[in-house]
Amino acid sequence: MAFVGIRGANLLRDEVELRAHLATLLRLENVGLLLGAGASVVAGGKTMRSLWEDFLAVSPVQAQWLHDRAFVPANAMDADPRNRVAPNVERLGDALEIALAEWTRQNHADLLHLKLARAHLARAVVRAALLQPDWWRSPAGAEADAEQLQHHRAILQKLVAARQPGQAAPWVFTTNYDLAIEWAAESIDLQVVNGFLGVHGRRFSPQSFDLGYRNTQARGEARFGVYNIYLAKLHGSLNWWEAAEQVY
Repeated sequence: MAFVGIRGANLLRDEVELRAHLATLLRLENVGLLLGAGASVVAGGKTMRSLWEDFLAVSPVQAQWLHDRAFVPANAMDADPRNRVAPNVERLGDALEIALAEWTRQNHADLLHLKLARAHLARAVVRAALLQPDWWRSPAGAEADAEQLQHHRAILQKLVAARQPGQAAPWVFTTNYDLAIEWAAESIDLQVVNGFLGVHGRRFSPQSFDLGYRNTQARGEARFGVYNIYLAKLHGSLNWWEAAEQVY
């Protein structure tokens, strides 16, 4: 495996040097971690390409309809998987939403087909974000020793442990719908500030990002580190829903 990092204008190819550089970065005043689809593959998630391949396999009729109506390019349906180019599912979803609004106004003849294709695509996205189905059936969610989340736990532990006294908790930004970060944090008793407040009805309240957790008994070395992370899910989350113009 090749280790490559960047420090200023210099490439870092030595693993020891790269690790030392990363350790220094973790101690900066403000630290953020950005995760994409690839970060969840080890836990059972899907990349954009594998999501599209799953959609083609499960919903071939709807995929063909999307192609015939020019919602996806011809190369997205190439018979040879090696030449197939997966469309951006986020943009495809946006295009379907726009068409839905316009076709509903027109009472378009293909409105039912559009709704069906949109529903099948949404199911494919859900399948991609489920990770491990057993975690959804367990009262505890992912177990504390779930091997699939070992890397998520490790990076979260390193992020919070490197915080100096008085420094803010780190931010984690993710474009994923899955709950890999939430489950990993929960398994190591790390609090997650994700913008929601409440017990029975957890409602999105952005002001909660101004809150944090601290140990009032901490003395000496125990003052290092923080007890929470801030989590921003840029595209939403599998366990969020909207009702009466509020997100719960």
